[in-house]
Amino acid sequence: MTTTGLPDAHATVLSAAQVLANPKLCQQLSAWAYQDYAQTHLNNPVISQSPEEWQARIFRDQILEAPLALMVNEHLEAWLFSFADSPTSVAIAWPGERHSGQLDHLLPVILSWLQRHFHTLTGEFDTTDPLAMHLQSRLPFPPTAAYMTYQRQLPISNKRI
Repeated sequence: MTTTGLPDAHATVLSAAQVLANPKLCQQLSAWAYQDYAQTHLNNPVISQSPEEWQARIFRDQILEAPLALMVNEHLEAWLFSFADSPTSVAIAWPGERHSGQLDHLLPVILSWLQRHFHTLTGEFDTTDPLAMHLQSRLPFPPTAAYMTYQRQLPISNKRI
């Protein structure tokens, strides 16, 4: 992957395929992504799942060739998942970083790659995730329609619907 605009000479960007080829790194990224996802969904908790199930879920539709992770001195610093919605549309979601500001170095690399391969960019930005809100503010275009989701706890009943 490219190193243009990265924080220093010891920084590199890995594709999803490169992350998957490194079991230790893949496990680390999956664990941190799960931790971040669970933390931003406290009002709508994540279902309990094994690390293997979570890893399979987050990589299921990930574009393997797309940039995914920023490494600095061989340490995982930031990530942003990219999912193909259609042959011409891509969604970005689930940003993460270990140190403040690292995602800002990764974002231009990802956007440049996606622009060469897709026509439409969408995003999943949870308002409960400060990093996702920061990411949205860094995108080079105004936000469009937002979709709200609500959850209501229903009483448990023995009646069949």
